[in-house]
Amino acid sequence: MSLLQVLKNENLNVPNDIRTLFKTPKFNDIVDISGGSYIYLGLRNMLLPILVKNNAHLYIKSQVVDIGINIDGLTLSKSPKQLKGNVVPFAFFHGFQNPHYIEQFLNPLIIDFLEVLDNGINVNAFILNVKGDNEYFGCTLCTEEGTYLEHRMTYPGNSPLVRLPINIINTVVLDYMHNVCLGVVKQLIGFWVKGNKQVRLEKNKKNKINYEMIDEIEYYKSTELRIFLLYTGKIVLKGNLKKKFYFHFLLLVYAIRILVCAETCLKYNELATHLYGSQFISYNVHSLIHLPTYVLIHGTLDNFSCFRYDTFLQEIIKSMKSIKYPLQEIFNIILQKQKMYGKKYRSQLYNTFFVLSNEIIHKNISPFFKVHDKLFGTIHLALTNTIINVFKEKDRYIMLTNNNIVMVQHIVQPRNKPSTRNLIVKRFLNCYEFVATPLSSIEIGVYVVDTTKMSELYCINLADIKYKCFFIRLTENLALTIINRYIICKVRFRTLN
Repeated sequence: MSLLQVLKNENLNVPNDIRTLFKTPKFNDIVDISGGSYIYLGLRNMLLPILVKNNAHLYIKSQVVDIGINIDGLTLSKSPKQLKGNVVPFAFFHGFQNPHYIEQFLNPLIIDFLEVLDNGINVNAFILNVKGDNEYFGCTLCTEEGTYLEHRMTYPGNSPLVRLPINIINTVVLDYMHNVCLGVVKQLIGFWVKGNKQVRLEKNKKNKINYEMIDEIEYYKSTELRIFLLYTGKIVLKGNLKKKFYFHFLLLVYAIRILVCAETCLKYNELATHLYGSQFISYNVHSLIHLPTYVLIHGTLDNFSCFRYDTFLQEIIKSMKSIKYPLQEIFNIILQKQKMYGKKYRSQLYNTFFVLSNEIIHKNISPFFKVHDKLFGTIHLALTNTIINVFKEKDRYIMLTNNNIVMVQHIVQPRNKPSTRNLIVKRFLNCYEFVATPLSSIEIGVYVVDTTKMSELYCINLADIKYKCFFIRLTENLALTIINRYIICKVRFRTLN
């Protein structure tokens, strides 16, 4: 018996079916196009409710809204024949292959864009209607001709996007989730696990790292590969991968963390040819050269990466009960989410710079707080969606504006200053570099800290926070702290606005 039926038996005035409660539409506008089925929700229909609900919180400079559009595919079933369901927030396609004609797929959105918005499009060769990634002239930014070598490509008609008043070269960006994480990083690990003898990890080294973990590279998610690239890879590979390959991998780590270092990307490609052979320079590896160009135009890599869209797609899939009628179900899920958008927590977060939670009941007196002051375990910084939690090791380390790395011990709200929030911290006294080649790790915010040597407690305020740190224990007394610079860059942009 469902909950609604139970309530109905209690003589409450509720509908019999949840579809009535959610006002699920009985009809939809699914149409058949070449290759499958397609439904378009409408740019105005999806955007206007969000803009109306948040009109008091949105700062729209010169009445311009930047829209990022992502087109991606996902598998709805375990059947290998059901290859892709290309999903965007405004339209859905379902079929056993890609749509045959891109004009049919994009035309409704193009018409909408011409009427409403004209910026921030993120697409690939499929919707550009140009050569694919593995073609001889697959790069959309230069005229470098590829070479077909060892089963790899190493690097009719116009795109409907030319009808939009945008610069396609600048707005159709390379995405580092696909190009770097799912492309280059996965390719590198594949070489280390299954490559030739000169490149492969030795068997005892594989066992030391965890052979099963690296042998399942084909099943790694993009977020797992990002963690490996930015955080854990440099640790697990040190001493296990041959030095020349390890330092070459660090070049990629440094390039992505620096974000705008074209010279580092070029150097990486030159060494890649020498170390792994010409067959390694695939479309994704070649694209590293062009990433800094987009960073200069659009800001940090995370400003135009696909990770946020990937999370959205996974939420949609988890919400589905069946794949028998995927478009109909996704259509209903989207409308339900739209109706529930903007509840209390979102309003609270928009109306404040921070949210405190997990209050700690205490009767202590210290030099930094009195018995009537409130202590909290967690503070959520709204502008950057950053959480500091004194109970979790992964969430309690930060770098200050004076470049000191500290551990947060207490979060205090003084009784006599209710609008003030103080952090009580301890500073790491000994910080030094993790590696010195090809560049000191300190230059990209990677430090080794001695956890046994720390300062006395002292007080700071929220304005003293510069970066949040990713904390990994190396030994009982040593830990690695990696600065989340790419997250804090968002703070700077939003603060300037």
